[in-house]
Amino acid sequence: MSSFSPLLNNLDAKDLAVRLFAILRLHELTGGEVVPDKLRQAAETETDPALKLYLSWLAHPDQTAGDSNPAELDSLLKQKQPEWPRVLRLLLQANKETAVPALNVLRKASLHSLPAGLLPILVGFYSRFGDTQDVALLESWCSHANPAVTILAVEGLSRIQPEKLRSFLYPLLTSESAGIRSRAIRLLHRWHPQEALCQLSDMLASEIIDERRAALAHAFFLPFDRIKSDLIRFMIKEVEPALLVQAGQLLIINPDMEVAQAIAAVAVETIAEKAPIIKNVLDQQCEFLARINLIQDEPRVFAAALIDKARAVSDEKRLASLSEAIQAGLLQQQTAKDLSQSAAWLKTKFSLQLSLPTLQAIVDSLAVIEPEFLMPHLPAILQMRDIKLQIAGLSAMARVTPVRAEKLLEQYLFSATPARRRTGINVLTRLDKAFALPLLLRALALETEKELLDLIVTQLPEPLSHETLMQLVKSTQNGVTNAERHAIISALCEKAGLKLSEAKPGSSPDSGFSSEEIMLGRAEKQGSTLQQSQRHKAQEISQQKAPPPKAAQEILTHYSSSQPAARIFQLIKAIRDNEIETDTLVDMADNETAELPTFAIQTAIKAIELRSQKSFSPVQTLKRSLAQEVPVWVEVAATLAMMTPQTARLAAPMLQQQRWGNWPATVLPFMLDCVSNTAKPQFSAGASTLLQHNLPEIRCFAISCLLAINPGELPEHLPALITDSNPEVAALAQSTLRKLKAQTSSGQGLFAMLSGGLSGLADKWQDLPMIAQLAVPAAIILAMGLYLFMAGPGNKPASSARATTNTSSSTGKKEAAHRFEHWRQPVESGQERVVFGRIEENYADSLLLHSPALQAPLLVRHGKGVLPLRKNQHFNARVKIDSVVGDRIESTLLPSREKK
Repeated sequence: MSSFSPLLNNLDAKDLAVRLFAILRLHELTGGEVVPDKLRQAAETETDPALKLYLSWLAHPDQTAGDSNPAELDSLLKQKQPEWPRVLRLLLQANKETAVPALNVLRKASLHSLPAGLLPILVGFYSRFGDTQDVALLESWCSHANPAVTILAVEGLSRIQPEKLRSFLYPLLTSESAGIRSRAIRLLHRWHPQEALCQLSDMLASEIIDERRAALAHAFFLPFDRIKSDLIRFMIKEVEPALLVQAGQLLIINPDMEVAQAIAAVAVETIAEKAPIIKNVLDQQCEFLARINLIQDEPRVFAAALIDKARAVSDEKRLASLSEAIQAGLLQQQTAKDLSQSAAWLKTKFSLQLSLPTLQAIVDSLAVIEPEFLMPHLPAILQMRDIKLQIAGLSAMARVTPVRAEKLLEQYLFSATPARRRTGINVLTRLDKAFALPLLLRALALETEKELLDLIVTQLPEPLSHETLMQLVKSTQNGVTNAERHAIISALCEKAGLKLSEAKPGSSPDSGFSSEEIMLGRAEKQGSTLQQSQRHKAQEISQQKAPPPKAAQEILTHYSSSQPAARIFQLIKAIRDNEIETDTLVDMADNETAELPTFAIQTAIKAIELRSQKSFSPVQTLKRSLAQEVPVWVEVAATLAMMTPQTARLAAPMLQQQRWGNWPATVLPFMLDCVSNTAKPQFSAGASTLLQHNLPEIRCFAISCLLAINPGELPEHLPALITDSNPEVAALAQSTLRKLKAQTSSGQGLFAMLSGGLSGLADKWQDLPMIAQLAVPAAIILAMGLYLFMAGPGNKPASSARATTNTSSSTGKKEAAHRFEHWRQPVESGQERVVFGRIEENYADSLLLHSPALQAPLLVRHGKGVLPLRKNQHFNARVKIDSVVGDRIESTLLPSREKK
């Protein structure tokens, strides 16, 4: 039953199509097996009527046994009001023999009275048993609004006439449903394999859990050799246990020695909470390797050998990291060989007030030996202007929280400052190749400095695959043309036996289905849907003759009392929220004399005009305007202002291809505001150049933009901006500097403000003076940046964590769930549970562990003599808790369960 666990976990997905695909796979795989209780629980909690019926049928086979009866089906469908639940149960019970007469009955019947919520069951029947006579019907369902109907129709067509699905690829790939998109990627692989693999990689790296879950569900059907590097990277970055298990299943059923070695390295380097899951995956990988005779040793022995080899490599790196500490006289050559003792000594010596050489030596060592220790200090370390400290700090972060580190590394790699880019590249040289390679390639695509280009190339494997090179060449279109980069990529192509002309997108047959084009298509759909919703809402308000959200006089008073940049910001917000009327804008225009605010008013009027168009989509309109020889700039500005953050992120590749720094000055505030919403540091260079623009409004928007996408760019510019001749710019720069300093001096205070104070902040926004209005986004962005450091594992003191556990058990109140909350349940005598930790002592009949989950010493009695285990080695097992006395927990090892 463990092989079904990834599918059972997907029954909890928010995306309807993901849940449905899990049900279909369970139906296909379980056959006559007893269905686990998980299905019964899912049937009770499912809210979609069709999926609820489907799950109930799967969960209670004893109540739904028996063959489908075509005669009974015919009789039911001839009734004026058919008993639809009974009809659909007959369809679910159909097999190959009874399906043929049932299909004949259905084709003649009137199905118009079938409740819409139960339509997926009918479509599912056609999907399983339909033939060429039903192709047209299945095609009509491929564009249905219900994702469950769509996914079932796609499954049916892929079985009967898959070529028919070619015309549906684009709408399916741009669907809002992650489940439908992942199924479409699987279809895309039939005709355009390279684009399919790129889009799968993007989904695996998504911040949305259902997208990652859906990608894994369909990765099962794609060539393992083409996706294994993405899966290894996924295992490094992922933190959700259910998804680690799901990805692990793919690695297990595709035995590969190279992958097993990589997973052993991940198991050694990962955080303690993930280690048991990764090691279990490795054990099962080795079992499969043994089954196909790739290894001769006993699987667990071989897995242990892989772990030992990976740990030896890791220990070698850790010992090497102590060299500076030894040279600085902090450690002795002989005692340094005991890594745990060295780490303990360095931690006692650590202080941010140490001299720079001493601090460099300690941080550089701890970043490799015990990176978790540095996590609470990272905000301060990364604010220091020392390159070596920043490299060590980022390296530590990448080992503990790779997802957060990746976001921060992108800010370095796409900085406007060569020194920061060099720092980012140097950090990547220290990290796992599977994690670093995609970042190196993205940096190479935009880099312009010869020295940094050469540094990146030294870290690339040779030769690069043809697919990687084609994707690299395509990515260079988003950057400025550069002769040095062009020569380097040509040389890389030559080493791989590929001509540069063959790697260019124009020579690829996949045109029209690239990740960038699909993202743009999704942005168009989202923008169009939002505008329709806002238009419908405005019509309802108009019909009810309800007053506008804000009185016109209040808006005018607030506008006239604000300074120029704040006025533009106010107008952009009004455009995006659709909360201002033409008459109010005309009154504003009568009293406005400044150029940029006047253009912003005209833009707001244009936005109202565009929104009234029935089929209006901001992204489509923007795309059309920018394609003109002379764009209609007021239209460009209006569409930029109407983009939501999610739409802006999807449209980012299109915006990157624009040379927007040369646009008219009146449009730049709108572009900078839109760039802020993308949260993409790739725009850093363009925004940084505008900090010196001659118009103060643009300097203000450039500051706000960089705060959103790459705040590390600002410190070197702020001293000059604080003395700016324009008071609005100077005040914003001064406020920004205070917030940047607060990031290091009161990190915990900022974190508390983030978690508890943002809701009230929005309510008081309109009451703040103009300068404070502009400063508040800075505070939010900086607090969010700090959250990346403070919210990760390793930042809570042991006593605090222990107190939290005790409080939870005594009060019974439901605390915010940790992603590994299962491991942190309070311990009680007599309890059986899985425990894990690092070995502190190996006695004759027991082990003493330190459990990071329980934050306590844990004695495990086993009665097997001295086990062949070492201090600091990871250990996990199922035990029975004997006693809990103070902070000490004693237990007895339970015999391992044999798999059935």
